[in-house]
Amino acid sequence: MAFEYPGHEFKETSVTLKWGRVHKFDAVSEDGSIVAEILSNGAKTRGGKENTGGVRKAEGDLLRFHGINDQTIKIMVFTDADFLELINRRTAGLGIERLERVHCKLPAKLESLLQETRKNSSNEQRARTD
Repeated sequence: MAFEYPGHEFKETSVTLKWGRVHKFDAVSEDGSIVAEILSNGAKTRGGKENTGGVRKAEGDLLRFHGINDQTIKIMVFTDADFLELINRRTAGLGIERLERVHCKLPAKLESLLQETRKNSSNEQRARTD
């Protein structure tokens, strides 16, 4: 984020939305002019089905972005290009054109950690349903 927006520092912080609720966003610039959520979901589950849980989470994030001042730069950062494409298809025509959506490829070490975390999470979920 700091590379794309020089002169800004970002941290996870809470933002008060227009309707009075507070939400902690993943990356907020020090002056509050840029707000971002980072989504590390994959487009498909381990079983090959569409990741509906990830889609629902992304849709919730989109709704929360509507609660932020219109002058604020709003960004959804996707670590998975296929998930970005899925969200673009699922949200077409919803009037979110002013929301930036970008793919940020993770370095190999972080990608490996993410895949391991997804695998462990999937195993936990399967254990609960068996």
